[in-house]
This record gives sequence, structure tokens and C-alpha cells, in this order.
Amino acid sequence: MPGEFSRVISWIGTFTSVQWKEDPNNPDGGQDYPDKVLREPKRNIRVWLADGSEDMERNDYGSWPLANIRFANALKLAGYDFHFSFSKGSHNSAHGAASFRPRWCGFWRDYDPAKTGQTYEMEPSEKAKPLFRVSITNREAND
Repeated sequence: MPGEFSRVISWIGTFTSVQWKEDPNNPDGGQDYPDKVLREPKRNIRVWLADGSEDMERNDYGSWPLANIRFANALKLAGYDFHFSFSKGSHNSAHGAASFRPRWCGFWRDYDPAKTGQTYEMEPSEKAKPLFRVSITNREAND
């Protein structure tokens, strides 16, 4: 509902196949959002994501950390104004809450109540950064 909301906060976002697993007759689900971000017209929104590497990484629906990284990369490739806060957190709101206050100011930067609208652009510092990467550190030498 971009006509109603222009700022989105997602803590431990479910960009996995929960909907598909629960109802195979309705295949649309969170796993589709990265592709929708890439193929649909860009919306005028600002997004803040937070997730942790120890979120629900092994279950029937997919990996929450990898799905959030995939979503963050889609936002970056599509040129959205976003921030992705990623740490070692698990499937709870502690990480988002811990980093919320300092990010809140950035989330509302340039806000002017006298304006009737605002156009969101990716920060130049984010444009200069590479896509989010994952390094494999938990594999044994025999795998």
C-alpha cells in the first residue's frame, strides 16, 4: 500500500515460502518479494530491514537470513532508499530493537511536516557499496 505508507520497517522479515508450504493452491508468498521488487515499477518508499545470521536458518520454509539478504540485494539493485542491519541475532526482535533508535533518525531524515510529499533516493554512500555477501564459515573441511 505505497499510497498509504512511505516508510517500511521489517524486523526478521518472512521472505520465505511459508504461504506456499501452508497452502500449495496459493503459491504467492514472501519468497516472491525480491523478484517483485526487481520486475515491478519502483515505489516511492524508504525501507529498513533487520535480521540476524542465527535467525531460523534451517526449516521447511527456507532460510530467513538468506531470504533477507536476497531481499536487501533486490532493493539495492532496484535503487531503493533502504538500510539493512544484519548481525548475529536469532529469530526475535532484540537485534532490531537494539539498533532501532540510531536508525530511527536516518529513517526520518529530511522529514518536513509542511511537505505534502517526498521522493526517496538511495544514499550515495549505499550506492558505492557492493551487494551483500555471505561467507561460509561453519563448514567442516570434509564437507
